[in-house]
Amino acid sequence: MSRRFWQVAAALLVAATLLPLLLALTLAPDPGGSGTLTGTIWVANEAADSLTAIDADTHAVVTVVRGISAPHNVQASADGLAVWATSPRRDQVSVIDADRLTVLGVVPTGAGPAHVVLMPDGRTALVTNADDDSLSVVDATTLVPRTTAGRTATTNNTD
Repeated sequence: MSRRFWQVAAALLVAATLLPLLLALTLAPDPGGSGTLTGTIWVANEAADSLTAIDADTHAVVTVVRGISAPHNVQASADGLAVWATSPRRDQVSVIDADRLTVLGVVPTGAGPAHVVLMPDGRTALVTNADDDSLSVVDATTLVPRTTAGRTATTNNTD
């Protein structure tokens, strides 16, 4: 695929990642009018192989989910029920149950997954893979990879 294709795909992924964040910051204030944010803030602790869940209102640590190899990017589902985290060292994404705070499953990806974006319908996750210039498509309801498309690490295509 052409370089232009990947530039457009990257721009769409950035837009899809930032839009939910901006909406969450705009729409998440406490309905009581206090102006405080509610919910959970997820922090990737790459060096500690864990994710930290922080209560947005109290700023207290709710829990630390361990055993996720060098999590790089974290994305919450639109319904808030699941949290996805990329693990570039293991070429996978981990999916966490946001209520139980446990790992639901692990999904293989292309090499070096960098970012995960959940589509608004909640049925598909897209994962950009930095080490082989590819895009993995995952069924978000079954946690089964559908396909990985793009260049591989052995391809020297520079168009």
